[in-house]
Amino acid sequence: GLTIEAWVRVESSAAIDGVMRVISNRSDAGGIGFGQVAGRLFFTMFQRQDIPTVGRYIKPGVAQHIAVVLVGQQAQFYVDGVQVEVRNANAPSFAS
Repeated sequence: GLTIEAWVRVESSAAIDGVMRVISNRSDAGGIGFGQVAGRLFFTMFQRQDIPTVGRYIKPGVAQHIAVVLVGQQAQFYVDGVQVEVRNANAPSFAS
């Protein structure tokens, strides 16, 4: 599996409407990325699959701990230690 986590703080509602990358390592072969888009947590396996949450969890002016955990064929999303969604995912090559 794989876990990516970070503390984030978005200062305004206008900033939430944009894209915030926590990690991104895109290459010609693919790569991964994690962050938020319009308040939704967003994990991508570049050139393979984009996995956004349905709900909007990012709040302006509040420090939040966000995480995505890849286990088998699932992407589990967490906010402040609480699992908020589980989405189907095609397992990347580094999953065990």
